[in-house]
Amino acid sequence: MTTNEIITLCLSGASFIVSAFVAGWAVYRDVIQKPKFRVYISVKNIFMPDGKTIIGPDIFVEATNLGPIPNRVIGTYARPGWFARKRGKLSAYIHPDYAHLAHNVPKDRIEVGNGATFVFPLTSTFLDGDFRQVGVSDGFGRTHWASRKILAEAAKQVKESRSKREVE
Repeated sequence: MTTNEIITLCLSGASFIVSAFVAGWAVYRDVIQKPKFRVYISVKNIFMPDGKTIIGPDIFVEATNLGPIPNRVIGTYARPGWFARKRGKLSAYIHPDYAHLAHNVPKDRIEVGNGATFVFPLTSTFLDGDFRQVGVSDGFGRTHWASRKILAEAAKQVKESRSKREVE
């Protein structure tokens, strides 16, 4: 073999290795590494531009797409703790208030960094203790759950808002 043939063979081998790495990364990025959502739950009011009208308080479940690719949000779900699930208690789909002004769930994919907002009336009981996890389901069939800390804070906010509403 001449020197030119060896150089050509080495360059071909190097380009094959680079191409295999790029193809492997594309498969990992698009198939294996699924998008993640961060789920927040809180009680909020909406102040209208006239400065007099207040809508709420309502329960907001917000999901932010952390990437690496766009994804869809399908719906909100709640499930009991592990022990209760083993005894046969089932998960539940939580139906949001689609007519609410702040409800914002795009029908198309949610880009990285953008989010979706599900709104529930304050009378909803999914934060009252029956369920241990609340989350959103995505287009890949995965469910992304809010952290326990966020869920506990939201339950506390709901109780406070209900007691304020009863006083008024």
